[in-house]
Amino acid sequence: MSATSRNAQPTELPWWRYGMVWLVIAGPVSAVIAGLTTVWIAERNADVEIIDPPAVSTAGTAAPKAAGVAAPTAAVGR
Repeated sequence: MSATSRNAQPTELPWWRYGMVWLVIAGPVSAVIAGLTTVWIAERNADVEIIDPPAVSTAGTAAPKAAGVAAPTAAVGR
């Protein structure tokens, strides 16, 4: 062995050459892409707002009874 090969130190690789770095970066990047895709789909397929005209009300009158609902009686609980 020569003196240069004994003292040679392994060269440090740049950070982008390590596979684990890309595995760590891939999670948040895929979450951002999925979020932006969800917003795009929601905006593209938005439901149309249906605006109903206000119901005609007669002020001072009792509300109409719902179908199939009995009026309360005084004999409840006896």
